Amino acid sequence: MRALVFIALILALILISSLVVYYMNRDSDGDGIPDIKEREYGTDPNKHNYLLAYALKKLPENEALKFKNIENFNESSRGLVDLYANLSQDKRSSKEISELLNRILSDDRIDEVERNLFDDKFVNPTLPSIDNLSWVPVRENLDKIYDINVTFVARDDKTSIAYAELRIIPVEYTYIIEKYGMRPEDYPKVFPPDKERDFILTPVDGKFDSLEEKFLVSIKDIVGGREYKIVALVRDLAGNEHRAELDLPYIRQYENFGKQLYNKGIIVGASYYLWWGPEYWSHNSPLVLQPLLGWYDSTDPIVISKQIDIFTGYGVNVLFISWSGREYENTYYNDRRLKYIFLKNPLITNVKFAILYETHGRLTKDKDGLIDLNNDTNKRIFMEDFIYLAQNYFSHPSYLRGGENLLSTYMIH
Repeated sequence: MRALVFIALILALILISSLVVYYMNRDSDGDGIPDIKEREYGTDPNKHNYLLAYALKKLPENEALKFKNIENFNESSRGLVDLYANLSQDKRSSKEISELLNRILSDDRIDEVERNLFDDKFVNPTLPSIDNLSWVPVRENLDKIYDINVTFVARDDKTSIAYAELRIIPVEYTYIIEKYGMRPEDYPKVFPPDKERDFILTPVDGKFDSLEEKFLVSIKDIVGGREYKIVALVRDLAGNEHRAELDLPYIRQYENFGKQLYNKGIIVGASYYLWWGPEYWSHNSPLVLQPLLGWYDSTDPIVISKQIDIFTGYGVNVLFISWSGREYENTYYNDRRLKYIFLKNPLITNVKFAILYETHGRLTKDKDGLIDLNNDTNKRIFMEDFIYLAQNYFSHPSYLRGGENLLSTYMIH
């Protein structure tokens, strides 16, 4: 009898244990979370909550519960859980991450844009890009540019573009004061002041709402007399920034009055020497007045641009370039300065040039101080020089060509 009672008690205990286990593990909606836990979490045991179940596998319980009210279970919602779980505990507990996560979860849904925003801001930040940053003149007269349009495209592969700005910065050349000894009071005479300008931009379509935005900026009344730097900055919705720069070539200060005269058949020429530099100035400085540019170097591209600008602005349209041969390697007479520096200047299209052939030093003189072109040596040098000049300079687009009412294409000095 006692044995039967004992067996009955054992069976009762087994039944009760089974019922307890069943009750503890019962999952009415089959979402993987026991009903008892759902009641503890404050969720509905009869309503699927797959994202919470997924989060519980990835995160500590107190953090997984942040996702308990999310209604959609898809790639976007799972992706956000994965991104959040991949962060360190310290990062997950930061105020910035908590605020963004709470904002995303506030409507009980997670979409692709929100997942990408979280990823771009905290997990795998990627910078937006600036493409096709370029400019075109839109108001120009006699080679002087007054107004330009700047365009570019901003792109991002995760979050939409949210902000853009553009700056145009006048380049300053204070090194000319330090290096060439320009008088400081002359600086604004040579490089007229122009202010930096900042533009807060709106996309061409009027609103920031896309991964790709196009921008157009009109910049008016450029003073000129210098180069400019354009700086574009864009920021995506996650706060990632990128900037790009564009260097504008020398913008003229003066309208090209020389070109206007040239178009009327009037030639105004000036001799131009490329040998000026520290050594030459120190040798000749007692004999000359200091130029506005100081004791400049003829190889300085800004000096060349400024001189072409001033020459042509005051009506000169042809520069007769002093040329004394191509064998010299010293500072003063250097064919390479003409070929590789002067003719590479962006303003060379604004002026004509011709060769000022320096017979002094090239051809020998007789006892009366006259140059005899019947002299075999003179004849050889002269012919070789002009073959070289024809091959290297006479076909240049800016070379002055002879014609009716025009000067000859070279001068002999």
